[in-house]
Amino acid sequence: MNNKILIFFCFIVPVFISCVNRGGETSKPIPEDTICFKLYIESSGSMLGYDSNYTKGECKSAITTLLNRIPDEDRKESLFYIVNDNVYRNDKTLEDFITSKNNIFESDSGNKAFTDFACIFDTLLSHTKDNELSILVSDLTYSTKEMKDNNRERILHEVEDLMTVIFKKNKDKDILLIKMESDFNGDYYVYNRPNKGLFYKGNRPYYFVFVAKHDVMRKIFTNPKYKAFSNYGSLKGYKNSYMFAAPETSTPYYSVVLDKGYKKYSKSTTMSSCAEQDIKGQIHAIEKVIPGNGDSIHIPFNIDLSMISHEQQIDKTKYKIDSDPKSDYKICSIDPIEHNEATHRIVIHTTKNKFQNKDNIKISMPRTFPEWITESSMDDDRLFIKRNKIKDDDDKSFSEKTFALEQMCRGVYNAYYGNDANNIFEIQIKTKK
Repeated sequence: MNNKILIFFCFIVPVFISCVNRGGETSKPIPEDTICFKLYIESSGSMLGYDSNYTKGECKSAITTLLNRIPDEDRKESLFYIVNDNVYRNDKTLEDFITSKNNIFESDSGNKAFTDFACIFDTLLSHTKDNELSILVSDLTYSTKEMKDNNRERILHEVEDLMTVIFKKNKDKDILLIKMESDFNGDYYVYNRPNKGLFYKGNRPYYFVFVAKHDVMRKIFTNPKYKAFSNYGSLKGYKNSYMFAAPETSTPYYSVVLDKGYKKYSKSTTMSSCAEQDIKGQIHAIEKVIPGNGDSIHIPFNIDLSMISHEQQIDKTKYKIDSDPKSDYKICSIDPIEHNEATHRIVIHTTKNKFQNKDNIKISMPRTFPEWITESSMDDDRLFIKRNKIKDDDDKSFSEKTFALEQMCRGVYNAYYGNDANNIFEIQIKTKK
């Protein structure tokens, strides 16, 4: 978008990082049990309105809350950068950023007239290492030097094609997109007027983009050390999220829970493991299944759902269960848990008279492009210009939508999955009486 900046929090001398040789690597080895967090803050004309003196400071509050949840030992290894027309290293510490009395999106680095998302995302993808997690804070509004004279539809095609090219080159990272919302008071720049801001006062969306290899992303959501940080849904202004999981992500950890002390349901089911079908201690097959005092048969299992967003994890309608048609299994609960390998416990159930002698239960989550991203995108931000200002309509479309967001995200989706309609994951649990 217009006038942008990217920031990493670190303890180093400010250095310009070209798109050819961006650097940004840590200067010393990182301990194995530590994650290096890289923070990228976008600074642009239309980002300034999120933290002007006339706002309530909701955006800064959410950002600092998230950063304060980073464990102290990890924070010491963190890096701080600024982005707009390029990626620039900054010498501020995390504490400097949090305690600053100035606008957090203000910076002397770079050209704030446009944002080079090709450079920024290429940096995030190619320079986020095995033990690192990069965080971009941006309004994700697409803007380039050439947009002023370009056809609007051409621009929309351009952003989708650009993201596809960039992300196809680096498909080994998980990308977590988090939509936030805060109050805004300042200038907004429509796509064909990059050098002339129009005043707007009201709410606006902005985004966190987490980038990491799957092992690191999984660590964030399974290691108790990062429990507070990973609970991004509790941040003030949180609206929605979606995980673009790396295409090569393997079958997740899952294991049936045999513990007879499991009393989630009073009429618990007794079962045994088919040991010969266990995989590395994970129970994937059960036998001698006996209902409790009632007719219901409950099968609880722990599973790692770190490859999908919070909303997908807990939405029963997103899951698909295939088994013997007579079995009619349903999901009766999905609960977050603290576990070294898993993030959730899911319980499926059927009734005694529907339980088959042998069955192969397949539980999956079909992959679909998220509706909320489409609903959060607008194709023409000029429609909100009224008397040389930006004014929202009765449907609050401007306060909830971002120019070309759908096209940007479809570019990522196309690069990662193409026309592949495969499931995000699929697991199997075999049963017999």
